[in-house]
Amino acid sequence: MRKYLKGSYTVEAAVIFSTVFFVLAALIISMFYLHDRAVAQSAACEAAVAGSNFIKTEERKKAAETVKNLVGEERFLGSRNIGRSVAVGEKEVRAVWRGTYPIPGFTAKYLSGNEFTIYKTWNCEVLNPADAIRKLKGIGDLFIGGDE
Repeated sequence: MRKYLKGSYTVEAAVIFSTVFFVLAALIISMFYLHDRAVAQSAACEAAVAGSNFIKTEERKKAAETVKNLVGEERFLGSRNIGRSVAVGEKEVRAVWRGTYPIPGFTAKYLSGNEFTIYKTWNCEVLNPADAIRKLKGIGDLFIGGDE
């Protein structure tokens, strides 16, 4: 005695499988995009912070450029046209990372032009540690009563 399955199970499985497949593919692509955004943000933060840690402007520029050159395109999973720039000023360091992330498929062409743009910046104020220590010591002297 043989038992036969109805053909509707096959049709339902085909619809469900194809839907699940495209949803999983979209999730993987979006995770790669989010990874590249996080890498761009962390690289910009690293470069700006490295450029604000020294007292002399030349040292700050050198440190920021070193970090900028260390973070290459190999850290990105799918982004293209990676651009990096670091601007070191007297009071602020600004790092910018930008790129494009291509999206496969013909429907994305109508939504976003087949690519997402990644643009991440980070600004860091340059602090003078000697001035901060002097101010804290002055405040401490006010509370304690000076050098008695």
